[in-house]
Amino acid sequence: MLAMCAPAAAQNEMSLNGDWKFFYAPHRTVADSLVREGFYRVDGDVSGFDTTPVPSCWAVLGYEEPIYRHFGEGQDSEGLYRKTFRAPESFDGRRVLLHFGGVWA
Repeated sequence: MLAMCAPAAAQNEMSLNGDWKFFYAPHRTVADSLVREGFYRVDGDVSGFDTTPVPSCWAVLGYEEPIYRHFGEGQDSEGLYRKTFRAPESFDGRRVLLHFGGVWA
C-alpha cells in the first residue's frame, strides 16, 4: 500500500525586520523597573528608547563591549525591545506564532 500525503496549505508569513524601539538597560534593576512600568503595552512610555534595526546586535551597535563568554560579576545588562504591528487581514481568525530566530537569551 502506498501512502500519499497532501502538501500542507501554504502558511502566510510576515517579516518584522526593520526599526524597533530599543532600550539598553545596563543593570537588571533598570530593566525590571521598565517592565513594572509596562513599557511593553501599546500605550507604554518608550520616549527614552532609541530606534534600532532588527536584526542586529546591541554590542556591535556600541551599547556595550562585546562579550562572547560568561559574564563577570555585575555584568547583567538587558536589552528591551518593542515593535507595534498589525497582522494582515489574511491572518484574521488564525493562530499567529512569532518566531525569533537567532535570539541569544
